Amino acid sequence: MLQDKFSGAKLRDRKPLDTERLSRLVDAATLMPVDRYFMQIRRDLMMLERPVGVASYYNWIQVGESGLTPAERFGIAKGKIRHQDIVHYD
Repeated sequence: MLQDKFSGAKLRDRKPLDTERLSRLVDAATLMPVDRYFMQIRRDLMMLERPVGVASYYNWIQVGESGLTPAERFGIAKGKIRHQDIVHYD
């Protein structure tokens, strides 16, 4: 057994990894568990939750194959709305 000169911890003598074993370990390495842990923390703390993108205003702007917006097809809009109308609403 070796001893770490800085922390005093005892280290095991290990033989060097062969190239094949090392390549399998590197290939299997992932940050997914870390990402999942941080996601759970964000979910628990709602203030840190990433906002969910909502594209609902496209119901009023985006024209479909019929030439109408979804809001026009549902009968809740009289006509199309421009992006400028939403951004510069008075």
